[in-house]
Amino acid sequence: MNFNQVLLMGRLTRDPEMRSTTGGTPVCEAGLAVNRYFTSNGEQRKETLFIDVVFWNGHATALCSKAKKGTPIFVDGRLELDAWTSQDNQKHSRIRAVVNSFQLLTSKEFVAGETTASAKAEVPEAPVAMTS
Repeated sequence: MNFNQVLLMGRLTRDPEMRSTTGGTPVCEAGLAVNRYFTSNGEQRKETLFIDVVFWNGHATALCSKAKKGTPIFVDGRLELDAWTSQDNQKHSRIRAVVNSFQLLTSKEFVAGETTASAKAEVPEAPVAMTS
């Protein structure tokens, strides 16, 4: 059995970029910074992972109209391999998260989630999915 689901909480690293496919389907891409807190040699440390995220259809429209760089967000999605060949015939690939649902967070909710994660306490409940 295989299972592909990712839950991420972080801040947008850039303003969401809206575009449409040739068929007219709305697509919004953004970057997400996700922090991981851990202890190494008795010292509290923070590691930041930068992840590309993509929103489709109503989620794309909702995110682009309500969020900007720095907005705290919780996403539920799946990982996808995005592969392409550039004009100079070089092959490229990246792993990105395709969002199934998301919740914009208040700064208070975000800080509470980060504090909980850094204390290695119980993980906060996932927020209700935003529907379009």
